Amino acid sequence: MSIHVLVVDDNRELADNLAEILTDEGHTAHTAYSGQEALAAANRQHYDIVLTDIRMPGMDGVELITRMHERDPQATYLLMTAHASDGLLATAASLGIAGAVLPKPLVIEDLLARILGPSGAQLLLVEDDEVLAEALGTNLRARGYVVRVAHTLAEARAAIAESSPTVAIVDVVLPDGNGIHLIRELMSQVGETTGVPVVLMTGIAKFDSEELRRLAPGGIQFLTKPFAPDALVNALEILGRG
Repeated sequence: MSIHVLVVDDNRELADNLAEILTDEGHTAHTAYSGQEALAAANRQHYDIVLTDIRMPGMDGVELITRMHERDPQATYLLMTAHASDGLLATAASLGIAGAVLPKPLVIEDLLARILGPSGAQLLLVEDDEVLAEALGTNLRARGYVVRVAHTLAEARAAIAESSPTVAIVDVVLPDGNGIHLIRELMSQVGETTGVPVVLMTGIAKFDSEELRRLAPGGIQFLTKPFAPDALVNALEILGRG
């Protein structure tokens, strides 16, 4: 899955080198050399991941991701710093926005692992309740996941056509149809040996899960609404170990 990454650092050589490495890995990477440049770039397009230095002239990285998150809460924000005792780290932690803080000099393998998210998972969250979708997405991004959100079957299918997710999190009841139809499609995706693993969310008290279990033994987890955010994370971890 190719993702769009914005690398922000006033050290132009470092920013360019990181962007080149990410491009070589098959991702689309752009650079910005200040907070203001990054905001302008984010106004032009959505980035799945923003990787920014903390200490920069003018706008620091914490202020940058705070402002960017207000505009685009669907992005995953990663910070990097050469100052382990930087006082801004406490501020960043209190915001709950940053998916990780990476020490400089960066270990490229660690960076690539963070770009992929926990267990390499890049998620598609299909939920028509916008408040719930935002809450779940924010929690997952803070844990380092890359998350795309769709509110309808049509939006989900368009997102999948653009790039297949590693794992899908799908509500059963959607405004333009039944999420189970989408789950069947994901589990039998052409070219996939076992299909795309799925976390199914439902508020329906009595739900027949046997058909889906037969389609993908071990490839599906079920959550009954309402559930705690940690329950979703646990379900994703189980799928990752499968």
